[in-house]
Amino acid sequence: MEAVTAQIALAAEREKVWQKQHKSKMEVERERLRSNLLRGISHDLRTPLTGILGATSTIIDNYDVLQNSVKKELLQDVYEETSWLIHSIENILSLTKIDEGRIEIKKNMEAVEEIVGEAVSRVKKLSGSHNIKIDIPDALILIPIDGMLIEQVFINLIDNAIKYTPEDSTITVSAKIEEDDIIFEVSDNGNGIPEESLPLIFNRFYTGTSSNRNIRHGTGLGLAICKSIITAHGGKIYAFNSPSGGAVFRFILPAGSDSDEQ
Repeated sequence: MEAVTAQIALAAEREKVWQKQHKSKMEVERERLRSNLLRGISHDLRTPLTGILGATSTIIDNYDVLQNSVKKELLQDVYEETSWLIHSIENILSLTKIDEGRIEIKKNMEAVEEIVGEAVSRVKKLSGSHNIKIDIPDALILIPIDGMLIEQVFINLIDNAIKYTPEDSTITVSAKIEEDDIIFEVSDNGNGIPEESLPLIFNRFYTGTSSNRNIRHGTGLGLAICKSIITAHGGKIYAFNSPSGGAVFRFILPAGSDSDEQ
């Protein structure tokens, strides 16, 4: 009995030590991610804020001598920079909720057409010369989802396609029903995704090389947030290169009628 008791005590002590080490490693990793996030945020937000400050100061200091066309161009720059900031902050807030386990999936029956249309309309203002097309069935498709979160997924995916394709590229947002699932895709006719990047693109802070020189790199959080949201909905998301050229981001969601909050 004494020998067994000693062995149990030793095993319990080892488990206790392991838990402490594991907790310490998790805290170190969490702190590293937090530091990377803060460093990325400070770098990526400084550029648009500097642009906004420069444009507004130019208008204020030269308001009476600037032509209306110049004022309009400067104000357009301010609008685009501000929209980008709001989009980035939405992603950062979503990330903090995910990390803290506070992301709440409030499912309601939503019309696919409305979710896709709203996302495209929000991104289209910043799409430049890119063409965004919608390809969904004419019949009404209802799906139990958190509309705001899935809209954010579409916005992130479309924004990512704009960022990594040349100007004048075509981006297609599509949806189709297949058995008990609804399959969504955001595809483009750009240069595709480098094979070495495919396993990494859903990792936090990972950014590839953009073909669009007029688009700034982001914080590398958009696709990671997409994966977290889709996973929380019980779905799957992945990316691949189309045989005809370009990249395809596909996510699959259950088409069940369960609209209970989770």
